[in-house]
Amino acid sequence: MDLPTIRHHYLRNWFGVDLSILIADLLLELVFFEGFGEVRAAKFLRLVRLLRIIRLGKLTHVSIVLRDQLHSRVACIQLNLCLVVLGIILLEHVVACCWHGIGSLTTDTSWLDVHNIRDRHVSFQYATAMRWSLAQLGLGGTQIEAVSYVESVYSGIVAFVSLMSFSTVISSMTSLITSLNKAKVEETDQFWLLQKYLREKDIAGSLAERITDFLQYAYHSHTAQLAERPDILHLLSRPLQGELNLSLYQDSLLKVSFLAQVSQSTAAHSTAFHKLASESVHIVDTGAADVVFSASQDAETTFFLLKGSLRYQHVPSGERHVDGRGWIAEMALWTKWLHAGDLVSTGFSKLVAMDVEGFCNCMATSPDLRSRTYHYARLYTDELKRQRVQTDLWLYEEVPEREEVPAQRDTTGWWMFSCLKAGFRAQPRTKQILPTS
Repeated sequence: MDLPTIRHHYLRNWFGVDLSILIADLLLELVFFEGFGEVRAAKFLRLVRLLRIIRLGKLTHVSIVLRDQLHSRVACIQLNLCLVVLGIILLEHVVACCWHGIGSLTTDTSWLDVHNIRDRHVSFQYATAMRWSLAQLGLGGTQIEAVSYVESVYSGIVAFVSLMSFSTVISSMTSLITSLNKAKVEETDQFWLLQKYLREKDIAGSLAERITDFLQYAYHSHTAQLAERPDILHLLSRPLQGELNLSLYQDSLLKVSFLAQVSQSTAAHSTAFHKLASESVHIVDTGAADVVFSASQDAETTFFLLKGSLRYQHVPSGERHVDGRGWIAEMALWTKWLHAGDLVSTGFSKLVAMDVEGFCNCMATSPDLRSRTYHYARLYTDELKRQRVQTDLWLYEEVPEREEVPAQRDTTGWWMFSCLKAGFRAQPRTKQILPTS
């Protein structure tokens, strides 16, 4: 939010409350030090200062903001526990302040007079009032009782409110602690069963350590995903589900130059994009030393690195680390491809995977999109054949200006593109197959 928006929001909401409190404080200072006004006016101004209680309404908004920053269910439960404790403390603080205010502002004999503490320091009076308010919850006892009619009415109201609030707090804390223990016990039981399984199967050493480390990473990652993607999203309609998935993967998909071009040209291909994001894109988690793909393996999936680290081993070019600049093995989208090297995860990594066959099916949803796809595939493969060393990390970044392609059904071009992607799969091969002119 920019500064003018913040200023406008403050003036509409909390400015009036803060201004009234400030004016009351200034007038009280003038009355006390310079002797202006009367006692009744001073008492009224002290009552105006009680408007500060209204600011406690911000606590709900602050709690919502804090919950949005947390990605763990356990952390959310712990935060809720802290908020419950903080809420009861604030409630008792307000009760104590009101009890002290009634005793100090009344003209009749009050509890302050009966116990001879009216002339004591205000901090001692507040501590005594707080002890009285806690005693209404049943937390300890006190000899302070209501003296005047107003104090009797107030103590009755506080007794009823304390009964309701104490019951609510106890039930809330019991429920939250039960949920917290359940989450921790479930995790402990799962990994205890894992250790038992590994011992029974005589799996030890580095393999057992790698399995345990990866499952710890995957378990917490899965728990975080459940918190980020609630089950209620399954009730969305298919079009809304497609828009949501596209929003989740859009940044990664637009790293493909062709998809970036198509998305900027027209909105008529939104259905294909929604279908692609919903049916052909998913997340893959890898652990340390996991092999994502190997050389001479059929390329049926392309990958994009979201976080983590990968190492690509290519015999002619050597070894290099992979960044998240572009898709890995993108050429599998445009031609039949065998991986030219090995891709190995050097740590816990998260990848976006796109199914090649699903991509082809999505690009066949409209005649115009089929023509664009075929034309781009020819340009891509022509440039790929010019490379002296072919690796899975090559990126086709310099895209020539595309000729205008008519939107009518191009059955011949699409048949050739389909052959490149599907028709040759039944044929045996021992090397990379690229389109031939």
